[in-house]
This record gives sequence, structure tokens and C-alpha cells, in this order.
Amino acid sequence: MRPTLINRIFAILFLAVFLSSLFYLTAVIVRIPSIGAILVKEPGERYFVKSIEPAGQAQVKGIRVGDQILEVNGNPVSEFENVIKYNSIEYADRVLILHKDNVKQEIAFPKGWTGDHSVWELLIQLYIPGISLVIFCAFSGFLYVKRRNDKAAIMLIMFFISIGISYYSSAASYRSDPVGNTVIYVVLPVIPLLFMSFMNSYLQRFNVLFISKRALGTLFGINGAVGIVSLLYIWTDLFSIQVYNYIVIAFSSVVLLGNLVCVYKLIHKFIKHRRTKLHSLFTITLISHLVAFTPFATMNLLPQIFGERQILPAAFTALFLFVLPIVYFYLSTSNQLFDIDFILTRFKYYTALALLPSIIVAAFVAFFILGENSPSWSVWFGIFFVIYIGMTLLAIRSLAWVV
Repeated sequence: MRPTLINRIFAILFLAVFLSSLFYLTAVIVRIPSIGAILVKEPGERYFVKSIEPAGQAQVKGIRVGDQILEVNGNPVSEFENVIKYNSIEYADRVLILHKDNVKQEIAFPKGWTGDHSVWELLIQLYIPGISLVIFCAFSGFLYVKRRNDKAAIMLIMFFISIGISYYSSAASYRSDPVGNTVIYVVLPVIPLLFMSFMNSYLQRFNVLFISKRALGTLFGINGAVGIVSLLYIWTDLFSIQVYNYIVIAFSSVVLLGNLVCVYKLIHKFIKHRRTKLHSLFTITLISHLVAFTPFATMNLLPQIFGERQILPAAFTALFLFVLPIVYFYLSTSNQLFDIDFILTRFKYYTALALLPSIIVAAFVAFFILGENSPSWSVWFGIFFVIYIGMTLLAIRSLAWVV
């Protein structure tokens, strides 16, 4: 009785913290415009725009790479908190810009529930992450109702929720919000470790150990150390911005390390069990993990490790994570494994079938709904990928329930 009561109390506390965080993050995303301008400091306390994120207010309102920021909220740029901590002008009410053609311009960023948000900004920062969070939470709720006493199911729930809240928090993190940054820098690195914990629990029924407790504990320790330093930087003024550059590298490295360990262990188990009944399990988990995390690792993490700009915004590469709930939800709730050959064959069929309709719908959305005369390649890619992955996964989801 006592363990059940403790579990219920823990579940209630977790739900309260989760909902409170969700409400706060939603308020930040809706009320605070995403500016999306990263600065670089040059001699003489001069700050120039180093890069512009797609769909941000900086891009919409005409700020360009190379423009100089003269003032933030009527004060010197070097006095603005987010400039000091992140080389960012997020949360600014107004900025004074000196364009490259020597023309000065003051640009305002009004805040409020009816703020000046573009359709594209809301699409990639609120609607798509929100839908993904609902999907992950729906799977998690179903799992909790059906398998609340199954340790593997609980680990899978934590895995799902961590992915969903991390994706949803990314928009607040773009705004240099401390809560959004906390979720990204603390929760995101733990996701691959939760996956390995889930695999350990799930594979106990087959008397197979996915990763040793010592190795997993070491990874948790490394992530914990990076997380503590990150929290100290986010919530205090103990360190300079030079330390933040090292934190970003360390953060990207531990996330990449966790995913590389996952891939290595999956390949190792796949080879070891290729002639056993676990062959299908490790095949589908390996493929799903590669599909879900490779784009984010190669286009976001690796560039950050080497101090370069991300190739694509994380809002795009994170969409590949949608493949995970289908796979692991099925593995946790079904007493049978996928017929992997059948699944892969049908997957190729559905991806090919969804290609042409996705191109047509993406073109319609870009020209007639967003109203852009010449959409950029990033806009085209984002619209097409959202529609394409949605059509494909809808078919796969239906297939998973049939199988």
C-alpha cells in the first residue's frame, strides 16, 4: 500500500510541476516575440549582428547580418542582461540599429498576448512543438493507465515526456528564457540515458543487459556535472560569457556522446543477436534511433561543438523524433515484435506515396496561406518536411495498430 501511495504522490507532484512549467513556457512563447539575432562583440564595445534565425522578428523587421546594434531599450548595448550572458537581444523592447548603409532605425518588439507574431513563427515555435507534446503526452497517458506497474513502461513515459517538453521548451530557450534554457540544458542530455534505462528494463524479460549499470551511472554523472555548471550560469552571475561558450560545447558533446553510445550498443546487440528472436527488436530500434537523432546530431550538435552556426534550426531536425513514439509505444504495449521486413517494405511504400502530395500541399501553404512571394529555402524545407513527415507517420501509425 505504501509504495502505491508514494507512487501516486510522486505522480501528482510531477504532474503539478509539469503543468506549471508548461503554462509558463506557453506564456513566454506567446507573449515574448522571438527576435532571433545573435551578436558578436568587436573592439570598442561595438556589437554587430552575427547571425539571424529564420522566422524571428529580426528577420521580419529588416535586421540583417552585419548591422550594428547601438542601443537596447535606450541604454548602451553592453548593459543589457541577455547581451552580457548570451550575446542576444531577446526580451528587448526596442533597439536602435545602424544598418550597413549607415541608416539608423529604431525597431520595437511589442510584448503581450496579441504580440506581433508571424504565421511562420507560430507554426515552427508553438503549433508544431505543441502538437508533438500532445502526441507524446497522449502515448504516455495511455501507457500509465495500462502499465503503471511496469518499470519499462515508466521509463518509456519519462523518455516520451522528456522529448516532448524539450522540443516544446526550445522556443523559450531561443528567447534566452531561464526556464526554457534549464529544460534544454538539463533534460535534453538525459534523453539518450532514459532510452538506455528503458532498454535495460525492457530486455530483462529476455535476460539481456543493454548497458552496464556502471557505464550508465558514469554517463549520468557526466551529464549531472555539465547540468550543474549550466544551471549556475543560467541562474547566477558567477561566470563570464566566455564560460558560456565552453558550456555550449560541453552540452553538445554530452548529448552527442549519449546518442553515440546508444547507436554503438544497438549495433553491438544487433550483431550479437542477429540469429535470435531479438533480431527484429534491435533492427527496428536501431533504425528508429538513427532516423530520429542523426539529423539533430549532424546538423545541430556537431556545428556547435566546433563553434560553428547550426546548419538547420533544431525546430526542423527535431521533427524526426516523431518516429519514436510509434516504435517504442508498440514495443512496450505489445507482446509481439514488429514483423520488421513487412514494416520496412510498407515504410518505403508510404514514404514514396506521400512525396508528391506533400510537395503540392507545401507549395499551396507557402504561396496562398503564408503569402510569401518568394519563400526562402528554409521556409520551403520546413513546410514540406512537416507535411511530408505527418502524412508518412499517419500511415505508419495506422499500420502499427493493424500489425
